[in-house]
Amino acid sequence: MARVKNRPPAPTRKGVAYLLPSLMTAGNLFCGFMAVLQIIQGSLLQAADNVAWTQPYETSLLWILGAFIFDWPMSSPSESRPLFWFLKSSSPNSPPASVG
Repeated sequence: MARVKNRPPAPTRKGVAYLLPSLMTAGNLFCGFMAVLQIIQGSLLQAADNVAWTQPYETSLLWILGAFIFDWPMSSPSESRPLFWFLKSSSPNSPPASVG
């Protein structure tokens, strides 16, 4: 008789679905970090009496806008209609799963 080897289970789409929020968070962190760097650069240019000290502040506003765009899909507009609906394992009317 042939012996059947135990194979690992096939990857599911559920594992892939967790990648999207992680990438959104990484993009949000990157944009926030770049905004802080631009603000520091603008402060240093302003202290050195450089004429173009406002340009880094304007760039930091664009980085903050980028962070907002990355963060927007992570917040759900309502409990009945979240943007990442495929990540919710239970319906909005069901009680939350117990942790213990």
